Amino acid sequence: MDRLSLELLKAMRAAFSHDGESRPDIYRREMLHRLGQPGCPICARRAADEQTYFFWLLYENYSEPEVLDQFCSSLGFCAAHAGWLAIQTTRTDSVAFLHSHILRHALQVIGPGKKTGLRRRARGLVTRRTCPACASQSASASSFAWFLAKALEEHDKLELYGRPGLLCMSHLGLVARVAEPRVLERIFQVQLSALQSAARSLGGESQAAQQGLPAAIDAALVLVAGAPSLNSRLDVEQGESSPSRNPLEDFARLLLQNDSCPVCAEMLRARSEWIGWLSRAVDNEEKCQDLLARCAAHVWVCASQCETRLRVRTATNALEAATAKIQLAYDAGWGKRPREKRTDNSWRRLLGYGDATGLAREILQRPERCPLCMRIDVAEERALTLLRDLLALRKHRDAFEEGHGLCVKHLAAILPEVADDGKKYLLRVESARLSCLLWELEEGWRKRSWNYRAETQGGERRAWRRSLLRISGTCAP
Repeated sequence: MDRLSLELLKAMRAAFSHDGESRPDIYRREMLHRLGQPGCPICARRAADEQTYFFWLLYENYSEPEVLDQFCSSLGFCAAHAGWLAIQTTRTDSVAFLHSHILRHALQVIGPGKKTGLRRRARGLVTRRTCPACASQSASASSFAWFLAKALEEHDKLELYGRPGLLCMSHLGLVARVAEPRVLERIFQVQLSALQSAARSLGGESQAAQQGLPAAIDAALVLVAGAPSLNSRLDVEQGESSPSRNPLEDFARLLLQNDSCPVCAEMLRARSEWIGWLSRAVDNEEKCQDLLARCAAHVWVCASQCETRLRVRTATNALEAATAKIQLAYDAGWGKRPREKRTDNSWRRLLGYGDATGLAREILQRPERCPLCMRIDVAEERALTLLRDLLALRKHRDAFEEGHGLCVKHLAAILPEVADDGKKYLLRVESARLSCLLWELEEGWRKRSWNYRAETQGGERRAWRRSLLRISGTCAP
């Protein structure tokens, strides 16, 4: 039995050892217990749930019709979960079975045997729901945010918050939706104090402070961005950008690559270029605060793969943004207000909750604007537009046919944007690629069966991994 199976068995035994307690009571007690550990209690629980989800998916549920329908609707995993599975899982047969079903679904929609019209075939390949693994994580986080909020409402339990467990910004917003005003006020006070303390730990210039800087950076990032997300398949490779770079010719060369979708490769190049510029800007003491990463995923990318000075600047900027947001929410909910009756009524209409915490809750739900996310989105949009134009030329079509081709996610994105001739070409080429990949998956199963053990296995043994990246792409995030 592998490590993941043993951990799951241990967790199941612990869950069934609470005689006389209901499941909500167990979960509330678990959240209070996790508050006694450093870090975000919901992040810790989410990590455990993620392991459980993949265990049951890859050992038991991967062939269930409902599960297969979910993955067909989402067109597979997100790129982050696909990249993680590509390097971590040992359940290759389960992954192959699941993705063979997705490939059959895609071929039923776009394949040459489909009798529907060209435009209907192009519109049929769409993502109708989010990644099932991400949806499971989101549901788990929302549930345990409720359990934590209710646990803190119990007598004397509110004093446990911050000793030492603290919510990250993302999960603080979830708890704020359901927490009582007195609970939320206490959480804000403790959170602001912790953020200010973390900022001071990054600003020390003594030798002792410099030696403890890596640990201080990690602690600050956990407080703001939560626990690190799954490692993606590709790392950031920083380098000097060439001043004579030709964007059109550079992208055209990506068409010949045989290991990645050209649009995914351009998105990764844009991310690498942006982070490389930030690193040089920080070294040269240029103003770049407005261009630093703000979302949790990219904050961790910058922190884990960049030089110390950029890590400090990223962590400091994230702390300042979180402090400003919580302070604004606290002032809106519990700050001083004019006492005139007319103004008070206006406040209550604005809050919409009938209490002083309505606006505070709304402020915490406001999404963060991450410059790096915006850059990657622009790179994706511009790459799809350029690809559409390049494929009108014969030489670029030849290069496209020799290379890897598009992942299924970007194929679904570009089909509605191209003319009928382009649709016909893309459907023909990409359906052929998907059919060949499906054949490899089936050939791999056949050769792994007992009756065919005498046959030599070749590249089809890795088809399960190529199916992950072919369907989900390689840019995460």
